Amino acid sequence: MHSILGDMRADGLQIKSLIKDLEKQHSAADHIIPIMESEQKPIVDSLKFILDFNSFTTTPILSQQNNTWDYLSANGILSELEDQELVNLLMDYYNYFDNLSINFNNSANPVRLELRQLKYELFTNTEHLKFFPTKNPSVPNKAVYESIFNDTRILPLCRYIGSTATYFEGRFKNAEEKANRIIHHLETHY
Repeated sequence: MHSILGDMRADGLQIKSLIKDLEKQHSAADHIIPIMESEQKPIVDSLKFILDFNSFTTTPILSQQNNTWDYLSANGILSELEDQELVNLLMDYYNYFDNLSINFNNSANPVRLELRQLKYELFTNTEHLKFFPTKNPSVPNKAVYESIFNDTRILPLCRYIGSTATYFEGRFKNAEEKANRIIHHLETHY
């Protein structure tokens, strides 16, 4: 049971980090997409705009900690567990999380990677280094913003990333709740 608890805690930390990234992307979309869609492109805070844009290229990697679950499932040990409530919680969680992870990795991450690659195509390395990766970002020159606004591939990708961030944020919050129920059950009963 302690091994399952360890797996759940590790998943919980990973999910919490992913939700934070998705919330940031959701917020970034709310900020920059209206600017990108407007004719005037009114940027009030240039640094915030470029950092929000850059947040769209964050590509979280999900690595499930289900070693114990795989072992219990593969060896028929699940049928021997007397705690049917725990078995049901685990089955529900892993079915949900496995499907969610596959869906996220196959539909959300490829577009983020595409935008990341495009960013390196559009910006010079010198300009790129002004805002990523650095702890003290600075505003890049006007050409960076013009390249974002003038490239017709950018806005649709940003819309998609904003949309998937909103969608998956809610789904991963559900996964986090499921993991927390299992953690609570294990801490209470074992």
